[in-house]
Amino acid sequence: MNTIIIDKVLHPKGVLFTFDKNGKQVQILFLTHAIERMEKWKLTPEMVGRTLLEPEEVLIGHHS
Repeated sequence: MNTIIIDKVLHPKGVLFTFDKNGKQVQILFLTHAIERMEKWKLTPEMVGRTLLEPEEVLIGHHS
């Protein structure tokens, strides 16, 4: 699967990224705190976006 960042816009609470996932556009707001943590752990927005949009496994939660 192909997930790429096609746009990045500053937002009062962080940065709004627009990803293209197989021809569909998805926007994800990365809050300032999350961006700081990503830098600390040396994660790129591409890595985090790909993880959110293409999970290896989806589990059912407690309140399903």
